Amino acid sequence: MRAHGWTALGAAAAILVSTAGCDWFTRPEPEPIPLRQVVDAFDTNCARVDALTGRVGVWLRAPKKTLFVPFDGRVAFSRPNFLHLEITKFGRWVFDVGTNADEYWFWSREAVLDDQPNVLRRGSMSKLDEGAARGLILPPDAVADALGVSPLLPRPGSRTAVLPEQYDAGYVINYVRILDRRLRLTRKAYLDRFTGRLTRIDYFAPDGRRVLFITYDAWRTTGDVTLPKRVTLHIPDADAAVRFDLGRLKLKPPLPAEIFQRPTPPGAAVIDLDKAD
Repeated sequence: MRAHGWTALGAAAAILVSTAGCDWFTRPEPEPIPLRQVVDAFDTNCARVDALTGRVGVWLRAPKKTLFVPFDGRVAFSRPNFLHLEITKFGRWVFDVGTNADEYWFWSREAVLDDQPNVLRRGSMSKLDEGAARGLILPPDAVADALGVSPLLPRPGSRTAVLPEQYDAGYVINYVRILDRRLRLTRKAYLDRFTGRLTRIDYFAPDGRRVLFITYDAWRTTGDVTLPKRVTLHIPDADAAVRFDLGRLKLKPPLPAEIFQRPTPPGAAVIDLDKAD
């Protein structure tokens, strides 16, 4: 009787295994989403975002260090290209990055780009677009890319090449972007062809060096808008990285221009990138 019971149990298990196996082998593979549909859906999602603002968690990994150090941040974004990111530590203002209709800037209390502390670098948007100004190691429009609010396709007039299925998991949107008068950076956005999600953006110099890249670790959906929840900006030349937790950002109507004014940190030296070599 006991042996019979084990035999029956084994037969039942064999049936379950064989049935599960058949189901697994016959389950259809997911169909990739067409490239044009992926791009349209992403850019439509971006267009739904008039503005974002709120506190963000920030972790900085300094050059040649292995640990990420926590900071507090506050970010504001508003169409068409206004951005302001402030970073503090224990209530002390330490970084400021931003752009408005006229200019862009980067300020750091500590020496992060060279040996000079408390330096504010600024330049004119018009000259940057012309390729006549120097860019920044952390350009504001890369921060906008990290927020997931930059369309995949560039503004009219830019050189654009859409290259489908450039790697096994998805698509690449590839175009030249002027971020420095010495560099016409190639921006490559990588998308999963089964989910349509943005997974990474790379910035390449003309010599093939990857000078900046962004990885997207998690996404969240609020109403009909999907935004990144956790992202990391990597700066290979400086061996540094910035990680953002964006889960507390709120969708807003367009924000007032006063939020996006360049700051004047006390005692800061100002470097004009329109004139600097």
